[in-house]
Amino acid sequence: MLCWLDNNKINICLTYLYRGKSGNCGGTKNLEVHHVKPFHIDPTLELDPTNLITLCEEMSKECHLKKGHLGNWKKVNENVLSDCVAIKST
Repeated sequence: MLCWLDNNKINICLTYLYRGKSGNCGGTKNLEVHHVKPFHIDPTLELDPTNLITLCEEMSKECHLKKGHLGNWKKVNENVLSDCVAIKST
């Protein structure tokens, strides 16, 4: 997991990772904290809990890339929260 060196920011990231599983697939390895709305688009939402979701980067699932970025690191999935809920409810 890549987090900033600021202690407060690290604590917020760890709070999300402590949940221990991906918000999409339930995976427990290689977890990342994903910003729903990217930091470069709206820096005020960087630490907003409603703007964060834990997603895995396991090679077989790649939830962070596939769900968070629609398969392309340059893209933004504005519906990542509802997409992940839809997957979990099926």
